[in-house]
Amino acid sequence: MDIKIVENKKDYEIIFHIDGDITINNSDELLNKLSEFSGEDFDIILDFTNLKYIDSAGMGALVRKLKEILSVGGELKIINTPPKILRLFKLTKLDTFFEIS
Repeated sequence: MDIKIVENKKDYEIIFHIDGDITINNSDELLNKLSEFSGEDFDIILDFTNLKYIDSAGMGALVRKLKEILSVGGELKIINTPPKILRLFKLTKLDTFFEIS
C-alpha cells in the first residue's frame, strides 16, 4: 500500500495525517515532506489514525527526523496511534523517545 500525506497548519503546529503504510519504499517521501517544515517555528504532529503498517525502515526514518527536530528545539508528537502500531513502539522501546497518544 502507498502512503498518503495530508498537512494542515494550525497556529504553530503542522498536523500530518498519514494514511497507508510507512515502509522502506516510501519512508523517504515522508521525510521529504516533514523536512519542508523542520527549520520553521512549527511543532510537527503526526496523526496516525489511518496508519496501517510501519516497518523498521519507517521507524528508523521517524527516529532520524525526531533527532533532527529536537536538535533545533522543535517538537514531534504522534497522535491517534492504532493499538497495533502503539504495541510496536512499546516493543522497541521507542515510546520512551516519542510523545505518543
